[in-house]
Amino acid sequence: MTNKNNILSKIYIASISGALSIILGAFSAHGLENLVKQNILSLHHFEVFEKAVKYQMYNSIILLILALANFIVSQNIFKASFYTLLIGMILFSGSLYWIALQSLIHIAFPKYLFWITPLGGLLMITGWIWIIVDIRKINR
Repeated sequence: MTNKNNILSKIYIASISGALSIILGAFSAHGLENLVKQNILSLHHFEVFEKAVKYQMYNSIILLILALANFIVSQNIFKASFYTLLIGMILFSGSLYWIALQSLIHIAFPKYLFWITPLGGLLMITGWIWIIVDIRKINR
């Protein structure tokens, strides 16, 4: 895959993630909120879902910024930060979606996977640190 195709793939990934976060936010506002009112879903689980949407959107925006920065300079400089943030977002938000919806999808979140959410958060923090490292490399 050429550098340009790789960068364009990252733009697609960021855009799809952003679109999904808006779809999931709308689902939360129009679907899950009604389930809370009907006492089918707890307010706590609704808030967990909302947190997952919020962090997915934050990360989608930064992924898009990183991909566009790569596109502008025609280099793949934010590779580690992009993928670290992406994997962190998937683990963090994905596990929160599962936790929030487990009573609706009838698939309990396994207790032995408790480490997935904090690992996702740690990877997101690491992704931000990689951005700093990458910027320092550019300035040299």
